Amino acid sequence: MSNEQHAREFLEYVAKNEKKLKKNLRKNITYNPEFFDDVFQDTILKVHDSIMRGTVISDFEKYFFIASKFQYINVDNKHKKHMKQNDSEILYRISHGMENNKNNMSDDGKRLINETIENDNEWKEKEDKNNRINDLFKFISKRLNEVFTPAEADIYLIYYRLKSEKQGISYEKMARITGRSFSEISQIIQKIKAYIRKDEEINEYKKKILK
Repeated sequence: MSNEQHAREFLEYVAKNEKKLKKNLRKNITYNPEFFDDVFQDTILKVHDSIMRGTVISDFEKYFFIASKFQYINVDNKHKKHMKQNDSEILYRISHGMENNKNNMSDDGKRLINETIENDNEWKEKEDKNNRINDLFKFISKRLNEVFTPAEADIYLIYYRLKSEKQGISYEKMARITGRSFSEISQIIQKIKAYIRKDEEINEYKKKILK
């Protein structure tokens, strides 16, 4: 079967099962109507593009669920970051105004301001770390697509990202979703792991971005 035929099968499947696929995603995330439908449509395009690059999918439902949840988490994190930045700006203005009037504040008021600033700084440190990890993921993705087939790169990147999000996915489940054997999935992931360990560009980037 050609990539085009396989991609067409996928689109036909989505058209027939849209409600089910949306339900699968919605019950496993914190639903936000502001961008839920956009994420769903974007995932359709991403999976379609992946199939056109050579990815073979034996279980459209499971593969789409992982891909859509992955995409939704990324968008949700960006949304939360934007909201948090707005909150931080408001808190800064409030705390800055209160700092100027500390002499007139109670001890509880002063403690509240100090705790607010400390929590905000802690969030910024975590957000900075997450941004650096995302940058590393993008860099690794680019390098792998230069060296391995798109299908192999996609398999490793899904495995790597779910593992980094502390959700994880077994080789066996990857095999069922992609229609490959357990042995083939294991070989692909181990091969790419070995490449990443030895690749000088990736290791240099890791040192620079995670220092």
